[in-house]
Amino acid sequence: MDREWSSNSTMKAMRRHILVRLLGLMVIAISLSSGCSLVPSLGGTPYSGTEVQDINASKTAIVSIHTEIPLAADTPLEVEPSYTMSPTAEISLFDSLQPGQYIAYSAIEGLDKEGYPIRATYIISIEGEVKGKLLNKVLEEASPSPDSRRIAFVENRKLEIFDIVNNTQSTVNGGNECSSPSWSLDGEMLLVSCETGIATKSIYMLSLQEGERLTVIICSNPYTCYRPAWSPNGQWIAYVKIEGRSGVASPINGLYISSISCLEEPSSCEEKTRGPFSWTEHFSWSPDSENLAVRSEPDTISILNIKSGESHKLIEQEDDIASLGWSPDGNWIAFDQSNDLYIASVDGGEPILLLRSKNAVFRFWLSVY
Repeated sequence: MDREWSSNSTMKAMRRHILVRLLGLMVIAISLSSGCSLVPSLGGTPYSGTEVQDINASKTAIVSIHTEIPLAADTPLEVEPSYTMSPTAEISLFDSLQPGQYIAYSAIEGLDKEGYPIRATYIISIEGEVKGKLLNKVLEEASPSPDSRRIAFVENRKLEIFDIVNNTQSTVNGGNECSSPSWSLDGEMLLVSCETGIATKSIYMLSLQEGERLTVIICSNPYTCYRPAWSPNGQWIAYVKIEGRSGVASPINGLYISSISCLEEPSSCEEKTRGPFSWTEHFSWSPDSENLAVRSEPDTISILNIKSGESHKLIEQEDDIASLGWSPDGNWIAFDQSNDLYIASVDGGEPILLLRSKNAVFRFWLSVY
């Protein structure tokens, strides 16, 4: 539900609550970007060519950054949570996984009585071992929380949250007609793209506690903004902006990046935004928030540095690349191509085939620790 935040004292209180949280996020982001350590140092950049046997150690340190940040469950609530939990299964696949990095992907497991494909979500290790089925359905536009315990996704034009530890699903109030969820650093808010008119979307910040939206970036006809992605350090927001319908050429079309500081005063977001960098609808942040992996061409993945705006080609395939995602330790980029699942080292070289001809679609990375 959209509301004017200045309409009454309750809305003002909610706005103050969110702005206080934003200030906290900014302090964390500044600490991370300036080198002030919240946890023991990782000893170098996250993707500096670490050997495979060091992946778990590096991942554990990265995850520790997330666990140092208080989550919503650690603080008293003044209002009831805006979502209701319901069980989806008796046994969690999560409980059987050993510490490490995994990839969630969807695949066809059979046909229904009418002959339509039945898709489910599975987990595979970076060594190519399928660990089992996570859910008997597909998690569309899925985004894992910073601690990898919850997955935000879209179902029937509504925002849902799947608790991967407790195997429960919740519907988020205020998330109707919204898509492309991306978690805040403290796990209490989602950055989303919501419909604001015919064929038009704008970007909002959605509080999971209150179920209220705060406008971040307004795009009115003929422009639309979608696929927002919060950087891992919480300092930047990347999103796609187009003029008119998707696929229609325009100098406006492309990837944009805004500073989180503009969220204190949304009207300042436009002047604190850089772009467009290149036309793409597929991109993923590096764990250190300094680069973006982008599908710069249908068959090509490039690495874009957000400070310099320079990019370099990482891989070029024979067929079109679809979804992609940067691993939590920074060493790998997963993607799907022609129904196969791959990982590519950020240091270059030939991509590694993990899964062949299973109608696989990459969904998200999952850290277990």
